Amino acid sequence: MAAGAAIAAALLLRPDRPIGRLRRRYGTATSRFVRLRNGVVVHVRDEGPRDGPAIVLCHGMLGDVAMWDAWARALRPRYRVIRFDWPGHGLTWAPPSYRHTVQGGCALLRELLHLWDVEAPIIGGQSLGADIAWRYALAEPERVAGLILVNASGWPDSRLGYKAAAMAWRALKSRRLRRLLGALEPGPFVYLTSWMTFFPSRPPTSVVHRYRDLLLHPLHRCALGELLSGWDERPPATRASLRTLRAPVLVLHGAADLAVPAAHARAFASAIDGAELHVLAGAGHLLPMTHPAKTVALVERWLDRLDFRPGSTQELEHRPVE
Repeated sequence: MAAGAAIAAALLLRPDRPIGRLRRRYGTATSRFVRLRNGVVVHVRDEGPRDGPAIVLCHGMLGDVAMWDAWARALRPRYRVIRFDWPGHGLTWAPPSYRHTVQGGCALLRELLHLWDVEAPIIGGQSLGADIAWRYALAEPERVAGLILVNASGWPDSRLGYKAAAMAWRALKSRRLRRLLGALEPGPFVYLTSWMTFFPSRPPTSVVHRYRDLLLHPLHRCALGELLSGWDERPPATRASLRTLRAPVLVLHGAADLAVPAAHARAFASAIDGAELHVLAGAGHLLPMTHPAKTVALVERWLDRLDFRPGSTQELEHRPVE
């Protein structure tokens, strides 16, 4: 019996990975770590000309800055491209006192833009990142020059599968359950989620391994549980609220997206005056990764038609954090 318990523990439980090891493996020469007032240490990559127009890219749930690699390579010759990991994701560390919510993401984005002295960037987001981006634009309309919403979440979802999942996620309001989640091997969850979000493409093995490794970052699994536990409590997008957006908006979505149906993209586009919509046939939930060339071309054409203010020339301060 003791041997069986030991085998089960070895299969089901997984300790955190040391932060230093994860940074050495997944950090890059342009990685910077900035400590905010609330104790969060944010992993940032700030590339391109400092006097160029600023584009801030916000990844989705389970993702990290690498989601935008192809976009950054294409855009950074002309634009200042800033991307960062949300708390509970990638190489960003958040203290146990941090509350992982969409509203908290808006507050963090506000502080980062103030820190960088970027007054009115284009903000692009995928899924969770797009959800936070459009909410931020509603709250701070003068501080956003434009929005790129990729597979955006936040529109009311009436699918039975989504409602069943949301009911299950509410159980994670229990701290005991979140602590249990924080000790479990994340591999099966990452594998299933990757298959769903990459569909109809196949998830690259390297990406699955990366996502699993980064979920072993200290406190990330507990953070995921807290974020999911309140997922169905977010105020939904409405036509009345989105109608107040005055910044130009580009909406990109995959026709085969299993996580967020393409009908939601059409709803966003129809609710926002002047929004440009592209729904890609045969594409799923992770367009910047599965269809980088097509989406970058659409983004560059859209940006060429805009005239927005240059980003700040302030160099992002590197604050080493051990």
